[in-house]
Amino acid sequence: MALSELEPDVNRVEIAALRMKEIIETTWLRDPVLNEVEIVEFNRLKAEIENVGLYVNWEVRFKIDDSGDPKIEADVNVLIPKNTTIH
Repeated sequence: MALSELEPDVNRVEIAALRMKEIIETTWLRDPVLNEVEIVEFNRLKAEIENVGLYVNWEVRFKIDDSGDPKIEADVNVLIPKNTTIH
């Protein structure tokens, strides 16, 4: 197997992380029952990133805008584990 086949598709990982960020910011303040489709998609994207050997986490900040409505800002981080080796 070529080394390039073992390396994650950077563009696909970036798209998945951006979609995870969008899901967090647009759906996490709603009733969880309304988020069933998004929850499945979020978990699928997370698993897709982790299945190529990367680690994903996220940080959430609550904000209140000028209208007084709560908002969520999120950062999704994709990391390469330090102890990763390719055999």
